[in-house]
Amino acid sequence: MYRIHLKRLIVMKPKFVNIPLGLLHREKANKHSLELLAMSIIIKHNYGDSLMPNVTARGIAELMHCGMTKAKELFEAAKHSVLFRYNDATGGLLAKNFKKKYTKCGVNRKGRGYFSLFAVKLDNREYSLRGLLKELRKLLLLNLVNGYERKDKFNYNGVFNTDRTNLFVPEVALTEEWIAKYVGVNHRNTVHRLVKELEAEGRLKVTHSKMKFLSACSSDEAMQGVMVAPHNVVLQDRKTGFLYTIEANWYTILATADKRRFTNIIFDNAKRLGKGRCNYQKQDDFDVIFG
Repeated sequence: MYRIHLKRLIVMKPKFVNIPLGLLHREKANKHSLELLAMSIIIKHNYGDSLMPNVTARGIAELMHCGMTKAKELFEAAKHSVLFRYNDATGGLLAKNFKKKYTKCGVNRKGRGYFSLFAVKLDNREYSLRGLLKELRKLLLLNLVNGYERKDKFNYNGVFNTDRTNLFVPEVALTEEWIAKYVGVNHRNTVHRLVKELEAEGRLKVTHSKMKFLSACSSDEAMQGVMVAPHNVVLQDRKTGFLYTIEANWYTILATADKRRFTNIIFDNAKRLGKGRCNYQKQDDFDVIFG
């Protein structure tokens, strides 16, 4: 008599998740929407098939490391959210894949069409709901800094490409007020705290701008010359009447891993397709694209 051993197919957890930048920008302004996005990411991090079985409010609270009141709110909201699909019969909550919605068609220099997606990679580690919300804000901030570094490197001048202009090359300085709008917060003090934390983590370097001499008089011509750059702050010495200008701070990404997070994924690239979809041991096969 022979004994047959049936091997169970185990779906491994992804090592990282690719978050479409378009999705992240869409949900950033509303805290409740961003919480649902964070919940979707955490489910994808913990379940290889993106399906959380037998969902209860207590189970969500344990997974998200949040209170029962917040877990109940998330559970009820997820049932009606476009990010999820809830099965009443089985009690399973599926974090949907929205790759097609944010994938764009393009043509390369050789005239061949391709499909690509601007995304940010998020490492798979244990996040709380609150911790992941803060990390998503930090990623938005780092994406903005990365865009300015790319602008300097490739000299885009803000009009090279529509997608790059929207995602990477805004035509304003990196003031805390403008960064606050970009990352979806209401006050620059929140940006100041995020920057301080990124500095402490060794992920960001801030070069504080110094006050520069502008003019020895306060004439209208001198003032008009400064107003060409609306992000500049003009100060006047009460004793001498001299004018000075202060520009925005400069930011530099220090961690190489953070620079590599922001990528344009080309799905029909020969190298990518050649890796094979059935080999569960290759890292790129865990590129879960959603949103």
